Order: sequence, then structure tokens, then C-alpha cells
Amino acid sequence: MLLRLPTSVYLLLSLANTFFDYAGIGVPWRMHGDNLRPLLENPSEDWNRPLTQENFSRSYCAQTNRGANLRDPFKGLPNQNVDWWLFVRYGEYKYIQTLVLNEIEELYNIDEDLRELVNPTLEPAYCATLVSMRAKMMSELKRMDAGFIDNLPEPNRF
Repeated sequence: MLLRLPTSVYLLLSLANTFFDYAGIGVPWRMHGDNLRPLLENPSEDWNRPLTQENFSRSYCAQTNRGANLRDPFKGLPNQNVDWWLFVRYGEYKYIQTLVLNEIEELYNIDEDLRELVNPTLEPAYCATLVSMRAKMMSELKRMDAGFIDNLPEPNRF
């Protein structure tokens, strides 16, 4: 599968790894994102990896490792005016989990619903897709050594 890369989000997470590679030096620590050099040098190359993004508003590094499943995960953190969330995009689907208790998961078929207006997570026909996309997100978070992975709230479908 060839991943279309108009999404600048993933590119932002991957810029540091890519810049370090072009500079010929190793990254100073493990960083999220991937080295996009192979795609930049060969845009027709297959990229069979999910596209991921995480939003922690203005929190970074160890601040994001705290319990996202607490009743008030933003308490004591300055300028937290946006809910924390994660998304994964693979093929035509985009899965979103807001890291707030009792928030419903979101699933969109980007090819059919580019503006993300119809969330079919409660439709039985999408159950397998939802489970698959949730697993892809967890796999990517584990691959990136996301420190908050053990503190994610349970996804809510209702």
C-alpha cells in the first residue's frame, strides 16, 4: 500500500529523525516519528506503516506520561486548553481516541468522508475495522516507546 503523505502532522514528528540522518549523525535519544529519507529520495516507494499523531496541547516528554485516565489529567499543568488525543491513519481509515474519560472513539473513512462528518463506531458493520485500527494505534505507540501507553483510558464506544 502506498501512503499518501499530504498530512504534515506525521512529517513534523519525523523531521528530527530525517534531519539527523541527512546530517550523518545519530539521534541523541529515541524520538517519535520515522526517518523519511527513503520516501524523499524515492517518492514512489511503498510505505506500509500507519500515520500517527498525538496531541498533548502544551505538554511534552515526561509530562505526557502521567495518568491520562485521571479525572483531571490537566491539573497542575499550565495552558491546558485542548483535550489530549491520539490518532492513527491507515489506508482509507482514521481512528481517533480522545484521552478523556467516557469520550467516544471516532472512526472515519477518509476516502468517503473527507470532512469527518460521519462517525460509524456504533455500527456493527465497522466493529472489525474499529478493533483493527485501535490495535494499529497501540502497536505504533509501543513501537515508539510512548511512556503514556499504560495510562490510557479505556476506549468508550457508547
